[in-house]
Amino acid sequence: MKKYNCKKIEKKWQEKWDESGIYKADDFSKKKKYYCLIEFPYPSGAGLHVGHLRSHIAIDIVARKKRMSGFNVMYPIGWDAFGLPTENFAIKTKTHPKIVTKNNIKNFTRQVKSYGPSFDWSREINTTDPKYYKWTQWIFLKLFNSFYDERSDKARPIEELKIPKNLNKDKKRKYIDDHRMAYEAEMAINWCPDCKIGLANEEVINGNCERCGALAEKKTMKQWMLRITKYADRLIKDLNTVDYLDKIKTQQVNWIGRSEGAMIKFQIQNHKSQINSKFKIQNSKFFLEVFTTRPDTLFGCTYMVLSPEHNLVEKLKDKIENYSEVEKYILQAKNKSDLDRTDLAKEKTGVELKGIKAINPVNNEETTIWIADYVLASYGTGAIMAVPAHDERDFEFAKKFNIDIRQVVAPLFIGEGKNKIRKDKEYTKREVVDVIIKHWEKDEYFCLDWNKSKKNWKTFITGGIEKGESAEEAAIREAKEESGYQNMRVVKKIGNTIYSRFFAAHKDVNRHDLKRECIYIELIDDSYIKPEEEEVKNHNGIWIKKEDVKDFIDLEELNIYWDIFQNGEKAFIKNGIAINSGQFNGLTTAEFKKEVTKWLEKNNLGKKAINYKLRDWVFSRQHYWGEPI
Repeated sequence: MKKYNCKKIEKKWQEKWDESGIYKADDFSKKKKYYCLIEFPYPSGAGLHVGHLRSHIAIDIVARKKRMSGFNVMYPIGWDAFGLPTENFAIKTKTHPKIVTKNNIKNFTRQVKSYGPSFDWSREINTTDPKYYKWTQWIFLKLFNSFYDERSDKARPIEELKIPKNLNKDKKRKYIDDHRMAYEAEMAINWCPDCKIGLANEEVINGNCERCGALAEKKTMKQWMLRITKYADRLIKDLNTVDYLDKIKTQQVNWIGRSEGAMIKFQIQNHKSQINSKFKIQNSKFFLEVFTTRPDTLFGCTYMVLSPEHNLVEKLKDKIENYSEVEKYILQAKNKSDLDRTDLAKEKTGVELKGIKAINPVNNEETTIWIADYVLASYGTGAIMAVPAHDERDFEFAKKFNIDIRQVVAPLFIGEGKNKIRKDKEYTKREVVDVIIKHWEKDEYFCLDWNKSKKNWKTFITGGIEKGESAEEAAIREAKEESGYQNMRVVKKIGNTIYSRFFAAHKDVNRHDLKRECIYIELIDDSYIKPEEEEVKNHNGIWIKKEDVKDFIDLEELNIYWDIFQNGEKAFIKNGIAINSGQFNGLTTAEFKKEVTKWLEKNNLGKKAINYKLRDWVFSRQHYWGEPI
C-alpha cells in the first residue's frame, strides 16, 4: 500500500481546480443563485490560526453541497485589512501598516490555498485597495447627501427634504445637517492621553489603555455618525423575512432594545422658568428631560441622576454649591469604561448637586439631583428619574445615601385555576394580615395546612384586619386564635403591601383588591390555650423547619414575604397595582402608564416616546490605520 503524499497530491489537484475555474460563479448563469460568505480574516498576525479554519470549513461544506445540488454558488474571499489588529501588529513589528498588510495577505493567501477551500479567487477583495474603498467612500457620500423619509421608510436625496419656511441661511444649513443620514456629533469616547487615540471598551483594561498602560479617560470629540436608529423598527420587523434560528432573532431584538415609555420634563428649581399652579412649564430654560419605560412609577421618584458627562452640569455650575466636589467626581468617572460603570455588582458612587432641585411634575415635589457613573450619557437622555422602590440599581444607591424609598406599585396576584375569579359570585374587599411566627426555642415557623378545606392551601396564619385595628394588633389576635400560643411579641413588619384578586372557595366569594400586610412575631414561651374548633376546622397547624418553609408555602404572595424575611428588602420591579399615586391609585400598571402619559401630554409635561438600546453607529476612528472617509 502506497503512502499518501499529501503535499504532492493535494498541490496537483489544487492547481487543476484553479486552472479549470470550477469554483467561479457565473454572472449570467440560468442556475439558481446561492451566496456563501465567511467573515473576512484580518491579515494582521503571523498567519492563520485554527479559528479561521473552523469557520471557513463549515461554510465550505455548505458551498460544496450547494454546487453539487445544481446551484450557481458565489463564495468569495477577502481581507478586512484596516483597523486595530493591523495597526497593533504594525506597531509591534515597527513596520508601516501598508507593508505589513501586503506581506500578511501574501502569507495568508498561501496558507488558505494550502488546505483547499472552494473560494472564488477571481472575486478576492482587499479593504485597503483604493479600487475597493472608493465604493465605501461613495456609499458614505450617498448617506451624507440623504435623509430618512418617515412616510416612505426610505432614505431620499437631501434635495427632496422639505425645509420649513422663514429660516435664515444658518438655521437652514443646521436643519439640513440635522437630517443627514451621515452626520457629525460630539460624543464621549474612551481616550488614551499617551497614544492619543480613541479606544474601544474592550481596549480599556481595569481603566487603563491595553496598549501602553496609561490611565484612560472619557473625552468628548466630534465623530462621524450614521443614523441606523432610524431603521430600528425595520430591523426588528424584517427579522420575519430571514431564516434565522429563533434564539438568534431574540438576540437581535434584545440588542436593538426597543422600549416604549414616556419622555418626561422635570423643572429645575430656582431659575427664571417657573411652574404655575397647573404644573405647566413656562419659559423653560433649565429642565431635565428623562425617558422611562415606567411612567407609572413617577410618584415614587425620590431623586434624579445625571451622567457625569451631562451638559446641564456645566450649565448650572454657578448654582451648584459644591461644584469642586462634583468636578472631582466627574474626573474620576472619566477614567472608567462604560462596562465598568454599568457593572451591577460594583458599589454605587455619586455626588449630590447641592443648591439645585428638580420638581416632580405629577405632585410638585422637590427632589435632589445627583451625578452618578451608573448612568451613561449614551443611553436615553443621559439622565434618569430614580425610583428606588422599583429599580434595583436605584434601590442600592438610595440605601447607600439614605434617600427615601417610596412604594408606588404593589404586587397584584390574580387567582388561577380553582382560585380564578368567578363572575357569578359576590365581590368583597378587605384588608388581610399574614403572620410569620417563630418558635420560642427552635428555628421553626408556624404554618397552616388547609387539607380540611376546598382550597387545600399551605400558608402562614392569615386573617382579616378589623375596623379600627392596626396590622400589628390583627396579627397578635389572629396568631392567638389560630395557633393557641399566648405569649408573643411583634418584631417588625415585613416588606410592603401586596394585593390579591381570587375566588375564596371556603367563603364562596371573590376577594377583590384584597390588601395584605405581613407581620413577623416571635413566641416568648410555650404558653398555650387550645384554639376554638371554629378557628381550626379548615386547617392543621404545624411547625416547619426554616430551610423547608419555602417549599412548603404554595402561595406566591406569601413566598415574596418569606424571601424578604430571609434575604432583606429589595426593589419590586414587576407590574402590579398603583398605590401612593394620587388620582391614579388602584390602576393596574398597564392602565396607569396609559392614563399618566395622557395627563403629561395634556399638561405639556411629557409625551409618549420610544427608545432603543441601539445607538447610531460611530463611523470615524482616531487611529492612523482606519477607513478613510
